Amino acid sequence: MTRLSMMLLGVIAVATGIALALTMPRQETLDEAPPPAAPVQKANLTPPPPVSPPRLADRPEDPVDPAVEAADLEDGSGS
Repeated sequence: MTRLSMMLLGVIAVATGIALALTMPRQETLDEAPPPAAPVQKANLTPPPPVSPPRLADRPEDPVDPAVEAADLEDGSGS
């Protein structure tokens, strides 16, 4: 059991080392990479389209069933 635990610990250590080696940037790649160019904004941009007010639904909300309304009024809860 101890040998199995030590082998598992070794496998985890090797896998962690490989993962770190693949994800860590190298020093020479940091020095060679040019900085990203700043975006250039044009002076004559067209204005954005006007924002229209939200549209209302074509039909009203769900109609209320009169039987349900009457039952609500009878038991006193109301709607």
